[in-house]
Amino acid sequence: MFALKQRAEPEGKGYTSTEEGVIIERDPDRVHGSDVLFLSADKLTPENGSQDSFWDVQPDGVAEVVSRNEGAHEVRRKLRDYLSIGTRLVLLIYPSTKEVEVHTPGGPAKTYYENDTLEFSEVLPGFRLEVAKLFQSIPGK
Repeated sequence: MFALKQRAEPEGKGYTSTEEGVIIERDPDRVHGSDVLFLSADKLTPENGSQDSFWDVQPDGVAEVVSRNEGAHEVRRKLRDYLSIGTRLVLLIYPSTKEVEVHTPGGPAKTYYENDTLEFSEVLPGFRLEVAKLFQSIPGK
C-alpha cells in the first residue's frame, strides 16, 4: 500500500489513506471503512470530506485485505457497494493465498498471483507493483 501512496501523493495525483470511512448511502447513513483508498486530486474538496470525517465522494480505487474471519457475503457486499457508487477499481487482497482479485465496473474480475504485476493505468497512470512486493508489506492474516 505504501507503493500507491508513494506514487500518487508526491506527483500531485491524489490522496491515499488507510482505514478511512466512505459514505455508501445516506438516510440512513451507511459507511464502509476501507483498508486503503485512493482519491484523485480533483475529488479533494472541503465538501467531500477530510481526514477528520467520512469521505462523501466515491473513491477512484479501494483495496480490501480479506482476513480469514471475513465471510464471503461481507466481502461481496463491500465489493458491490463500492462499484455501485462509482469506484473505478476495487482490489480484494487475499494474504492467505497470495492472490489479488481486481474488479472494475462492468468488467470481469481478474485474479493476479504472486509472480504477476499489477498495473492501474486507468486510475493511476504509470502505477506498477509486483504482487510479491505487495504481500511483503501486508502482515500475515
